[in-house]
This record gives sequence, C-alpha cells and structure tokens, in this order.
Amino acid sequence: MSTTGVENSGVPVNFRDPKGLYAEPVLLGSLTLDPTNGGLEPGPGGNRDVNGGGAGPEYSLPVTGTSEGPGGALQGGIMPGSPVFSIAFDALTNDKEMFYGLFMGQQSENCESDLKKLGVTDNQIAMAALNANIINGLGVTGATTTYAQAGWGASPLYGSAVAQFGSTTVTQYMTLVNPAAAALAQLGGSNIYINASWVNGMSTSDRQAMLLHELTHNITGKDDESLQRALGLPTGAASQNIGDRLRGDCFK
Repeated sequence: MSTTGVENSGVPVNFRDPKGLYAEPVLLGSLTLDPTNGGLEPGPGGNRDVNGGGAGPEYSLPVTGTSEGPGGALQGGIMPGSPVFSIAFDALTNDKEMFYGLFMGQQSENCESDLKKLGVTDNQIAMAALNANIINGLGVTGATTTYAQAGWGASPLYGSAVAQFGSTTVTQYMTLVNPAAAALAQLGGSNIYINASWVNGMSTSDRQAMLLHELTHNITGKDDESLQRALGLPTGAASQNIGDRLRGDCFK
C-alpha cells in the first residue's frame, strides 16, 4: 500500500509570508497573477475551467468573506486548521487505507447511486486510494509545479490548461488566485495536491468526502463541472457541493 508523502514540511511558505511565520491560507479575493496569459482571475466559486467556465479538478470551499488573514468565514463550518502538512498527510493516509478495505465491498444505496452517476465503481475507488500520492501544494513541489501540469498533465486538455494558466504554480494558485482551494487532483493520474490548513480544519467526514471527490477526478479525468452536472448540482457553485453530497450519501 502506497504511503508516499511529498514535502513533509511545517508552516507553508508563500509570497505573502516568505518566512512561513503565519498559518495560511489568506482570503484575498480576486488577484491577477501571470501576465503571460493575460491575467488570471477566478471565475464563479473561485474556479476557472479550460472548457470555458465552471470548476477545474479541485476541491474549492465557498468563501463567504474576503478578509485578508485566516479569519474569513466559510460555509459548511470549515475553518483553517494547523498548517502542518504531516498532520494532514497522516490523516489522509489513514483514510486511504480505510477506503481500500471499505470500497472492496458494497456501499449504501444512495452512495452506489452517486458513484454510478459519476462513472466510477467501488473497485476503482479502492485501487485509486491504494495508489494515490498526497503532495504538499504549498511545499517545494507545489512551488515548482505549474497548476496546469498538476491538474491536467495526464489529460488531453493539458495544452488548453497551459494556454489558460500559463506558468502559475500550484502554490501561487492555492495562496493567491484561489485561497479557498483545499485540494487539486491530477485528472487521469494519481497525484492529489493539498493545502494542509484547510484539510486539517475539516471534520473526518468532510475530509473523507473530499478524498473521494479527488479520487473521482483521478479515475475519470473529469473536471468539477462535469461531476457537478452528473450529480445534478449547481455548476456555478464552489465544488465543495460535490463533497457535501458524497459525505451525506457515503459517510454518514
């Protein structure tokens, strides 16, 4: 069973906090980052999609305030927790191991219905959990990997993502473009980049629902808008609504 962790660092370093002295994320509102692609601003729900609107392959929290600093309120009762990556990594590793056993069997009727709509099977979830790599989106890898490569590197849409997001890194995206992004999955791959502050602020069921959501991206190669549409959810909303559905149906 894979328990590989990348960038087992503590407080994240970013452009607003270069010495890593303060817990992130900071809630900034819209900022323009990368002049090579004409400016980059989040769309509805703080997300942009290479298909022209909606969300990318990430787990974005619905921000109800735009105050700078970690005190902005979030819907769903999620607030930033500890920024230490190892805490989030250990929790998600335990969840991965639990998923491998859990999804070898049948789930509840509502959960199975959701999985069928999303186009995944129990066995696919179990194997994806076994092989998933949890990576620190605010660590060295996140600072040196572009957002386009992280999310779309294994996807036919990679070229479109590069054209849209340019050289913006995962760390830049998670701290400046969309600080409400808790996780980013590699479409059609095995990597999941996380912002530990958000993950550590989640309840167990919220965190497990987020993991199931990201594994679905890994398996299907579909973005958030496609998953929202499959579940009959609003496509203009932050993609936490996918996790909320899965939490209620699969992790009661």
